[in-house]
Amino acid sequence: MKPRLLTVLAAAGLLAACQSTETKPRSKDPVADLILHGEYAKAVELSKKDYDAHPGKQRYEDRYKQATVAYLMEQGRRATFEDLDDEALVFFEQAAEIDPQEPTIRAWIDKTHEKLSERWLERALQLHAAGNLEAAVSAYEVALQHTPGHASAVRGMVEATLQINYRAGLAEDYYNQGVRTLHDYWLERSRRSFAAVGKYQEEPPERVNKRRGQVESYLADERAAVALSLEQRALFDAARNEYRLCLSLDENNAAAKEGFDRMDRESRAATLLRDAQMKVLRGEFDKAREVVARGMELSDLQDEHFEGILADIDTARVEHMYQTALDLEKDYKYRRAIAAYSALIDEFEYYKDALARKGTLEDYIEKAPRYYAEAEAEPDPEIKLRLFKASRDMWPEYKDVEDRIAELERQLSEPQ
Repeated sequence: MKPRLLTVLAAAGLLAACQSTETKPRSKDPVADLILHGEYAKAVELSKKDYDAHPGKQRYEDRYKQATVAYLMEQGRRATFEDLDDEALVFFEQAAEIDPQEPTIRAWIDKTHEKLSERWLERALQLHAAGNLEAAVSAYEVALQHTPGHASAVRGMVEATLQINYRAGLAEDYYNQGVRTLHDYWLERSRRSFAAVGKYQEEPPERVNKRRGQVESYLADERAAVALSLEQRALFDAARNEYRLCLSLDENNAAAKEGFDRMDRESRAATLLRDAQMKVLRGEFDKAREVVARGMELSDLQDEHFEGILADIDTARVEHMYQTALDLEKDYKYRRAIAAYSALIDEFEYYKDALARKGTLEDYIEKAPRYYAEAEAEPDPEIKLRLFKASRDMWPEYKDVEDRIAELERQLSEPQ
């Protein structure tokens, strides 16, 4: 037996052992008797004991498999009756791994997939009706995973994808062309699905399904061509949506697989590009560089845009340094402004008028204190006033120069 299969059987046997008690056989084949009476856990326990006691004996291995399959199928049926269909599917698929040729197992698997598909389709339609298109597409996608080619799920996913891309700014021609394609798809699907093999001969379901699959494949190829054209126009999100639709129609479409992976990377990179642009606008230049680096690792098609952001970062950072110095200057914080201009000049010596402004401020902080000191020493009130005003004109917030000027003007205005 295969190692994985032994693991499944052993797990089932362990569960059975936990649920069983010692019983005497009621027929010549006690395992079959237990299965017949619905005592599956005990059947697993007993058959496992026999299997362990007779290693390599096909008869005991077969009985162990039979009991385990019966146990798994019962667990699956219980789960599906309780609407725990994902859990039920796991049980049924484990049973199918043990006995892949049993049609009853296949029927339960198909039935469960159909039930899950309808549930996800209902959820998708509700989301679609509410305008939550992204979530609707995800739900349609799950429905199609359970029932490939499901008519309503295909139609819904195509329509939602068209609407998402149209809302994102694609031209009306794109939407109308997609609607025409969908209309042609339904005509072709109907023609192929219901064409009669003979006047009184009913066509086998497998042939009908095969032809339907071909129609899905044709539609997938057409949407892949649309996706490629969107990709070439650098509409990465829209192209990703189309490739995703292709894979839901034809999961084996190699071009769609490659395209989806490629566009998924580019779409995530485009999101990082926009994030970097916002960080530049907010002055978060180091964070912007980190985001750009992550984006460039992802992208193969947007290097030029990321390099442009790096250039924008340098330009914006320099302008930010200049504006910071200018704001300090306007706030009369001259020494801090000089330090800010100096940092800017160290990197970009001739940026705008930074060099001249720095020189002017250095002149101000040298002359304003000197005029202030001369004014204090001057005995003539009028000359004193002119000196204080000269100091204030250069540095309005130097010491108490405004108060000194106001006091002198009051004194000089009084009658002698």
